[in-house]
Amino acid sequence: MLFVLGGLGTPAYAQTLAGDWATLIAAFASPGANVQLTASFPSPFGQQLTITGTGNTLDLNGYTLTITDTSASGLLTARAAVAVVTVAPLR
Repeated sequence: MLFVLGGLGTPAYAQTLAGDWATLIAAFASPGANVQLTASFPSPFGQQLTITGTGNTLDLNGYTLTITDTSASGLLTARAAVAVVTVAPLR
C-alpha cells in the first residue's frame, strides 16, 4: 500500500527566499534547493554560484541576479539539474 503525504504541487523541498548573496550561496549548499529571489543583487566581484545535484530550482521572481566572475564561469553546474524560472511578481 502506498501513502502520499501532501498535496499536488507541493515542492519536494522547502523554498528558501533569498534577497542577498550569502543567503543564495547557503541555500545551494545542498542538492535539491528551491530558491526564490526577493530582490535584485550582484555577486561579490569574482565569486561564482555553484549548483550541484538534482532537483534544484532558481526562481528569479522577476528580479535580476548579476554574477561577475573574471574566470567566465559565474554560474557552475556540476552533475546538476537546474530549472531557472522567472515570473514577474505581483506588486
